[in-house]
Amino acid sequence: MKLLKLEQDTPEWHAFREGKIGASLAPVIMGVSPWSTPYQLYQEMMGVTEKRQETSAMARGKLLEKEARERFIQQTGINVVPAVGVHDKFDWLFASFDGICTDNKVVLEIKCPGQQDHETALSGKVPEKYYPQLQHQLAVSGYSHAYYFSYTENSTALVIVPRSEEYILKMVKEEYEFYKCLLSFTPPRLTERDYVQRTDAKWQELALKLEAVQKEREALEEREEAIKKELQEISEGKNSKGFGVTVYKFL
Repeated sequence: MKLLKLEQDTPEWHAFREGKIGASLAPVIMGVSPWSTPYQLYQEMMGVTEKRQETSAMARGKLLEKEARERFIQQTGINVVPAVGVHDKFDWLFASFDGICTDNKVVLEIKCPGQQDHETALSGKVPEKYYPQLQHQLAVSGYSHAYYFSYTENSTALVIVPRSEEYILKMVKEEYEFYKCLLSFTPPRLTERDYVQRTDAKWQELALKLEAVQKEREALEEREEAIKKELQEISEGKNSKGFGVTVYKFL
């Protein structure tokens, strides 16, 4: 991993992230994000749609991040600092760490979540929507485990997340496919969440009409093929032409 002298949430940091795959994108690409899909992320990164605005929960997380990092250091004795790292082989793959300690070879991900996600962490588990983010950080850093630190003003929960080579191989493959979509200006496959589900009467009426027309077309195509076959048979293997119809042999 290459560590960069780059301060997070600065204009230079935002410019560096353009067109690259960071850890926060991993849950979207892996299909577990409740907020976005790969197609919606593609639209956003290509400038087709506006970027998702910062929510009150995101603002709260930023506000409490430094406080949470200091609490982590107090509890564990591991001195971590925020940093930006790039994968050794893939320069399009990076991570902005909430905390990293190169001596202990650990990375830290801080969340200041709602009650349900915090209770999940208190039970010793990482919420599903954050798991790819941690594995992405381990993929970039090359380290063997990460710390997931769930922080509220009244409680903390620390979960150790081991590196999963199997998951990382699958994830990096998916991330590379998404990266190629960006390079080729080709949208990724849509999911069910990318469609507006229509149940109104007008939509149903037109859908039924279209289905009927398609069935008629299929029946006509079958009749067409049958007539063509009969024309071939009566041509007796000879090139034949008449009434606007031509039948000829070719190898």
